Amino acid sequence: MKKTIIFLILISLLTFGGCMPRMIHVAGDSMNPTIHHDEWFLLNRNVSALNRGDIIVFESPLEAERDRYIRYVQRLIAVAGDTIYIDFYNGNVYLNGEILNEPYIMEPTSMQGAFIRELMERENGWSRENPLVIDEGYIFVMGDNRNHSRDSRELGQIPLDEIMGRALFRIWPFGAFGVLQ
Repeated sequence: MKKTIIFLILISLLTFGGCMPRMIHVAGDSMNPTIHHDEWFLLNRNVSALNRGDIIVFESPLEAERDRYIRYVQRLIAVAGDTIYIDFYNGNVYLNGEILNEPYIMEPTSMQGAFIRELMERENGWSRENPLVIDEGYIFVMGDNRNHSRDSRELGQIPLDEIMGRALFRIWPFGAFGVLQ
């Protein structure tokens, strides 16, 4: 009963605070172990204050070109001005030259993706000394189940205007919920 009351208060605050929430269903395993296939969560549609580490939902710009509107649930890794490099030999992700602490991932990062392969083939290549700099108005995202996720490694930088919202609360069947981290 107490959890239900807290949940209703949070929904009211979000609704009357101009951040009308939305329920999102997850189909796929790209965010394991944080979010599992067939779970539901509450989406905060106010994206004015996104932070690295947030779990976000966006529509893929590549899929939109094919007249398919597929929504992706991924973790925000880097924002405009950040540098990103992934060492596929040891699985480390470097954000602004430092190894990113990622206790939430399923396993070290070994899968590259088309966007990363394109970076590697450029004249100056892609290395720790020559990382990707995230453009203004874009972000870089990856799934927690790194080797089974279609994310920025494949899709490239994600435009901010494609973001639908930020995941707030996991909602299980029967009304239980938990904060997503």
